[in-house]
Amino acid sequence: QKLLNKIDSTEVTLIERINNGIANEVYKVETLKGKYVIKKYLYNYNFDLENELYDIYAKNGIKVSKPLNQKIIKYNDNQYNIFRFLEGKTNVKIKDLIYFSELLSCDRKVLRKAFLINKCDLYYTELNKMTNYNFLDFKIIKYVLQEYKTLRKEDIFYDQYLNHGDISNSNIIDNENEKTLIDFDEVIITTGLYDFAVIVVKHFVVDGKIDFTLYNQLMFNLKNKLKRYTDKDYYNSVKMYLVKILLEKFYLHC
Repeated sequence: QKLLNKIDSTEVTLIERINNGIANEVYKVETLKGKYVIKKYLYNYNFDLENELYDIYAKNGIKVSKPLNQKIIKYNDNQYNIFRFLEGKTNVKIKDLIYFSELLSCDRKVLRKAFLINKCDLYYTELNKMTNYNFLDFKIIKYVLQEYKTLRKEDIFYDQYLNHGDISNSNIIDNENEKTLIDFDEVIITTGLYDFAVIVVKHFVVDGKIDFTLYNQLMFNLKNKLKRYTDKDYYNSVKMYLVKILLEKFYLHC
């Protein structure tokens, strides 16, 4: 109730935990007046990056769910944001390439140092130091480390573009054909193709294989807007996203 007071001071009638992850806890809260999502952060996010991306999408007519509170709420040594609870489905059609194209083609250039490489370098360095991988396959880890060592030389991964970082089906709320993008916790600065890679992996993989018809169509849609990137850049971006996921999981497991 204390967290909601500035937004809605009416009586709380329901509190339901809807997520209990490593990085945050998420609650659905109902009052006499409305429904809300309260997110408690267990990790120190860069909220400035989130705000920049909110503004960029807003200028391009892309609807997002941003906090109702103007500034992050600090309470009992924790940080919170409050969002309006959105009624709707999370079943965006994978063939809805126009929406994905709009997300990817708007100008997301910022004047901040890219940090995807820094994040992956940490995993790479620590995994290289280890002698015991806790039952993980040594050959697989070494293969992924070598792939990263090769990919990190590519100039595109030092580009300075904001990316949502988690454009998954569950993070797009569709209410009567009006889509709202939510959950900006994974915002990252790197190549302008990072979110392309996220979409390919999270939407275009069927039975463990990429649907290259959808892949090629989305790439075709973007080429007039993102002119500096080659076919190889698109391909390498998908490889880097997969390598990043694996490095992170190996590191956390060990």
